[in-house]
Amino acid sequence: MDHHFSDEVVKAMVGHMDSLLPPQGSALPSPQNGVCVPQRSYSAGASLDDHPGNQPRVPFIRADGSYLPVKEALAGVYGSLIHRDSSVLGEAGPVVNIRFEWPGYQSKDYLLRTIDWCVPPKKIPLRTLATKVAGLVKTFVEVTQGKPIDPNHAMWRVGQDGIRVEHLRLAAFEQVSAGTWQTRLFCMTPH
Repeated sequence: MDHHFSDEVVKAMVGHMDSLLPPQGSALPSPQNGVCVPQRSYSAGASLDDHPGNQPRVPFIRADGSYLPVKEALAGVYGSLIHRDSSVLGEAGPVVNIRFEWPGYQSKDYLLRTIDWCVPPKKIPLRTLATKVAGLVKTFVEVTQGKPIDPNHAMWRVGQDGIRVEHLRLAAFEQVSAGTWQTRLFCMTPH
């Protein structure tokens, strides 16, 4: 079933789900979700609102309050993902930049389409966004594994001898500057 909500309804839903997320920039651990991966917040100088917490974000929260495992999103298993069929990213362009600022590694950017190009074109639902973001997380891990990491951040090493895709959960997709978004990730593995 495909649901289309007005921008006001989507903002209200996201506002409610935001209450289930820790504040932006927070790395507080959660027994249910693990530890927040402490990514630097990207800023290109293109102004959004300079007030923290006012930037748009899309939560990936399940009915039990847990975040969506990346492996489940890759497999198309959305279970109890709240509002999984709702259209998202209403005001974003047809393509956005997703930036990874993973601790200890160089920044990495990817492009993500936000439009389903069926006739007529429409914004993608949350479940599709989750799958696309999870795919980019997987790509980032695959491309980054084996690369040198800053020794001060060795606990955040990705790959077979570190954090793997199956350890990660999608918490939110957050706009950090005009056209650029970052994924809030949590890690379930002790490091």
